[in-house]
Amino acid sequence: MKKLTISFAAVCVTIVGIAQSTNNVTVHLGSIPTSVNSNGKTQNVKTTRAEILRNPKLATNTPGTTIRQFTISFLPKGREFYGPFTIPGDQLPDDIKTKINEFSAGSKVFIENIKVSVNGETRTAQPILLSYSN
Repeated sequence: MKKLTISFAAVCVTIVGIAQSTNNVTVHLGSIPTSVNSNGKTQNVKTTRAEILRNPKLATNTPGTTIRQFTISFLPKGREFYGPFTIPGDQLPDDIKTKINEFSAGSKVFIENIKVSVNGETRTAQPILLSYSN
């Protein structure tokens, strides 16, 4: 498990957010909407732990799209950066769901490097940034 300082993590998130090309593919976690501002930059979405765990699957409304893999990282409230972990497919695995349950309210979740296949062409979708309460 990699541990990074908070400042380094913030720089990485900023760089990844700028570097990723969405090609008009928006991915969301379960029924939690992804928030993108008018400049095309992902914004933090506040949600609950229960909502994240209720439907822990990435999805998109773009026809012909398959989610291939993504990375997930955490900034637990009062703790060091945790991750990133590369996850194949579109589901949050059990060990990640366990961590979401363990981390306290106010923690942040970064879902990045979302690789999607759109009609056979691989693209990188916009990252998802969440913070959650109990």
